[in-house]
Amino acid sequence: MELSERLEFLIEIASVIWPESHQDAFEPLRMNYFADRNLVIPHQWLLVSKRPPRVRQDLRHMASELQEGCAAMLGLLDTLDAAEAEAQRAGHPEWARFIALHKAPLALQKPETTNTSDVEELIVMLRDIMYQGSWQENIAWIERQGGPEQQEEIATLQSYALFEQTYGVNLRDLLFTAEENAMNEELGRAYARGGVDEVGRVERRLNRARRAARPKRKRRRG
Repeated sequence: MELSERLEFLIEIASVIWPESHQDAFEPLRMNYFADRNLVIPHQWLLVSKRPPRVRQDLRHMASELQEGCAAMLGLLDTLDAAEAEAQRAGHPEWARFIALHKAPLALQKPETTNTSDVEELIVMLRDIMYQGSWQENIAWIERQGGPEQQEEIATLQSYALFEQTYGVNLRDLLFTAEENAMNEELGRAYARGGVDEVGRVERRLNRARRAARPKRKRRRG
């Protein structure tokens, strides 16, 4: 994409979807198609021709924020490359994600709730709820009562425990929000009281409370 094409694309973003733009101010730039002549005038051409002050201010603000966002993205990509290399050197390629989260150049957005289809998240969540956050207790239970498939998980659990020891962090803090960790702690106490059935009851209650606490969306009229 040519530089002028990138510029045109950014102006279109500002005029249509950038949330902090004053959309009404961009109306002169959006009126760039003349059907009788099948003529499209580039937004950047209209920007120079009309020079609307509000639009210029919005574009300057957006460009500054995008510049910061692009710098953060490049920093994160560098972190991912370095994390993969570090994990390989340690002989634990499965650590790459955890190292990247630990060394990310910014606080990454996390899912509001645990993604139970993500095996790594599920393993840590079950450790916290069923084994009081202890890898040793988790491994000991598998050694006593686990089936053949669970026995194969021991190496993974040992690897995760070694990661926490090596980097001085707890995987729960890397993978989950503070709210989710608090919920898992309460579910852990429920499991200790009454097993899986009690966990189900407490989880339903906590989820109802969580939904009730969320701000309600206003309905659109018309």
